[in-house]
Amino acid sequence: MVQIMIFYYGIPILLRVINEYYGTAINISAIPAIVFMYFTFSLNEGAYLSETIRSALLSVPHGQTEAGYSLGMSTPMVLRRIIVPQALKVALPNFGNNFIGLLKDTSLAFVAAVPEILGQAKIIAGRTNRFFECYLAAALTYWVVCIILEQLFKFFESRSRRYERKI
Repeated sequence: MVQIMIFYYGIPILLRVINEYYGTAINISAIPAIVFMYFTFSLNEGAYLSETIRSALLSVPHGQTEAGYSLGMSTPMVLRRIIVPQALKVALPNFGNNFIGLLKDTSLAFVAAVPEILGQAKIIAGRTNRFFECYLAAALTYWVVCIILEQLFKFFESRSRRYERKI
């Protein structure tokens, strides 16, 4: 929430300063609020995903890299054929969790006047005075989308582990 507020109110101030300092004519009011939300969520999720990728890459034993080099592979080939496939198996569950968490976090974007699922439910409930039905519909929508995403990531995880021995 704090990041959303900083970017939603801070970027226009920064653009205004850039306009004054460099003499540009960037129309700040023409930038839709969704652009600020994309920027905010991208930076936020980028930080989490970079840590996920880093830990997944470090989970592959160093001996795997050495084995690839001993076979005469180049560094890009070792990464593509040995390191990344093994790291992907470790990272996919975290990618799924982060993606589903991002979907649920989009409800915070309503603070910056970006109507999303819960925001639309609030608008419709305010017009019709049917708060329970609107919030129930929003909850069911989130639930169905999250289950679909969960099954999709489950499929990708099983696909990435298809060569592992079943115990």
